[in-house]
Amino acid sequence: MSNAQVHYLDADSPPRVLFSGEQLLIEHLPAGTRVIYPKPPIVGLKDPDAAIRYALNHPLGMDPLHAQLFPGETLFARVGPTRPGPVSSSARAA
Repeated sequence: MSNAQVHYLDADSPPRVLFSGEQLLIEHLPAGTRVIYPKPPIVGLKDPDAAIRYALNHPLGMDPLHAQLFPGETLFARVGPTRPGPVSSSARAA
């Protein structure tokens, strides 16, 4: 890896702040240690409500949601994690 988020420490590198439970530790790490920093945050949306409306009216690969509903039907939309996770046995039985 060679990008701005990955740094290899040398003998002259300053100590690093590390998380340890609820504490912060200041530690000297050995030369050659690879330190990976998170990417900088992305710029927020100027109008989140408009972005949500657009996404509902222009879903990827299908008709708009309003075109998929019958009169009187209710839409339940859940916003959650973007990655699949484990499903509990009680959720599977439902």
